[in-house]
Amino acid sequence: KFMSASLAILPSCKDIKKITIRQEEENLCNVLEQRIFQGAMLRSAPNDADHVWTRTLLRLPENVFKWTLNAAVDMLPHGSNLRRWGCSQHDACPLCAHTHPFSCSE
Repeated sequence: KFMSASLAILPSCKDIKKITIRQEEENLCNVLEQRIFQGAMLRSAPNDADHVWTRTLLRLPENVFKWTLNAAVDMLPHGSNLRRWGCSQHDACPLCAHTHPFSCSE
């Protein structure tokens, strides 16, 4: 009796498939939303004619350059992105429990 009662609470294969499909759809929507944002950011970036901007970027150390590009298109691993990418269950800051990108001022 105990065994059959415990098996009854397990989701069926059909339920697991529905849950998996819903999670995949949410992930795809999140990726699409992020790509749309990145495209808008890149379109608003300075064009190739802005030689001062280009020279300045090219003089940055590689790690600073990568961080700058990731920050410009909102790809840094802050709480909201970690949640969007499925790496975290929530987007709150672990230090202050608020939601904010980059670093906590608390």
